[in-house]
Amino acid sequence: MIRILMSIILFLPLLSHGQKLFVRHFDGEAFERFEGVVADGDTIKNGSYFYYKNPETIYQSGTYRNDSMNGMWIVFYPSGRMKSTYQYQQNKKNGTFRHFYPTGTLYQEGSYKADSLHGRLITRNQKKNLAEIRHYNNGVKHGSDSVFYNNGTLQTIQKYCNGKQDGLYKAYYESGKLNYQGKRTPQGFVDSLIVYYENGNVKRKSFYKRGVLEGVALSFYLTGELQSKTEYHADKRHGDYLNLYPDGRVAETGTFVDDDRVGVWRAYYPNGSVYTMGGYSDNELSGEWTVFYADGTVKQSGKYKNGVSHGRWKYFHENESVASIGAYYYGKQEGYWLWFSAEGAVLQKAMYVNGNLVKVQQLTVEE
Repeated sequence: MIRILMSIILFLPLLSHGQKLFVRHFDGEAFERFEGVVADGDTIKNGSYFYYKNPETIYQSGTYRNDSMNGMWIVFYPSGRMKSTYQYQQNKKNGTFRHFYPTGTLYQEGSYKADSLHGRLITRNQKKNLAEIRHYNNGVKHGSDSVFYNNGTLQTIQKYCNGKQDGLYKAYYESGKLNYQGKRTPQGFVDSLIVYYENGNVKRKSFYKRGVLEGVALSFYLTGELQSKTEYHADKRHGDYLNLYPDGRVAETGTFVDDDRVGVWRAYYPNGSVYTMGGYSDNELSGEWTVFYADGTVKQSGKYKNGVSHGRWKYFHENESVASIGAYYYGKQEGYWLWFSAEGAVLQKAMYVNGNLVKVQQLTVEE
């Protein structure tokens, strides 16, 4: 409950036109002290104003004119240091303001127009380096905003129009080298987006339409050679895919449909020979698959179903003779398996049930 102590009203020679000094107490130790006049039974603040959290701690000071906040106002930390300064005009923030860290270092500075941020807003970290530069127009972001790393180097630039991202976007490494460059709209990225390595070489090039990937996306090795080529449609991989070794030789080929691998996919050794070849269905390994040695001879072959080995599989020695043979049932070994030497002699027989080894027989070449 507020209680006005009229007994504390002082008549000071410095106060004119009937002004008096008022002290008003609140619950606890808080109170305000201000200059004002009494008109028609109402107390009107007019002149200097102070608000205290207790007799030793000032919280706020400023000036009233005809009961409206006007001019410079200051907010204090409990230590007595300035926390913020504002300019008021008829009870509204209007003009420059500043915020400070408890140490006294400047934290933020900008301007208000009729209680709304207007113009440039600068924020600094406690090391006094720039942290952010933002631009406002009647309370909404408008113009190019910049964000900085702790060391003060530029991190990002984004253009805004009427509160929405709309224009140039750039991001930088802490070293100052360019990392991203593109254009953002309220719908997201549009047109080309280029990503760079810190050495300045292009890392990725892609094209956006209304915030979604569309068309061919290219990625590159650190040294600048093309690494992959991927087709996109409606933000999903859709179409042919190509992956290359740094020397330009093909590493992998295949096809995507709605982000799923489908059809025949091939992977290659660096020497250009086929490493693996087989099919996908709904992004899962499916059908006949073959794995090759680097010289092109078959290493193993069999079938997949629902992404796991299913059916008879054969494994071969480098001389093309059978190394082992057996069956899988949905990814688990099942039934009899045989292992052979490179010369064709049976070395081992085993029985599996649901992936568990239940019987094994070691054989010698003489057997």
